[in-house]
Amino acid sequence: MRLPCTLVALAVAAVSLAACGDGKDRPASTPTVTQRAALTATALIPDLGAHGFTKTAEERDPAAQPGQDARRALYEHAAAPKMSVRVDIVVLADEAAAKAQFASVSEALKNPPPDLFGGTSTPRDTPPIAGLGTESRSFVTSRPDAQSNVVWTDAYRSGRVVMIVQILMPATEQGPPQRTAIAQAVLSKIK
Repeated sequence: MRLPCTLVALAVAAVSLAACGDGKDRPASTPTVTQRAALTATALIPDLGAHGFTKTAEERDPAAQPGQDARRALYEHAAAPKMSVRVDIVVLADEAAAKAQFASVSEALKNPPPDLFGGTSTPRDTPPIAGLGTESRSFVTSRPDAQSNVVWTDAYRSGRVVMIVQILMPATEQGPPQRTAIAQAVLSKIK
């Protein structure tokens, strides 16, 4: 599995997610201390061990704006089918900022830089997982890469949280059932 190059490709989503702010060319408003304590990106990073994943890295998104609550985590699934997962979570000051962020990120994921996913493969819309998040959009690369892998991307907004889940795995028609489990692991924590 071509992990290093693919992680670079997946980084575009994180940069898009963290760098967008609230979509109004001004800093997002600062949440109250109570809001920060109640809902943080760190607390939302999922434990995917029950689904066969091992967390290999977790960090504050280095592309996040100052004061922005943004985390990302990388996971590996060593058993068949082998998979790499990236989860990016941003907790914004309010729902309006999250709506703007989601719209911006969704568009960036749909229209990434040319050759991001190798060769002529580009993301294509695929049905989002029903019933998850207030808003959701899903994409899958149009063609497998040289190692027969595709990238499934799910973007969600729930309240003031925006999350992107990307799964690199061997090409299948249906996509991994883990898409639902990973999203539920995060979204179930949001109240």
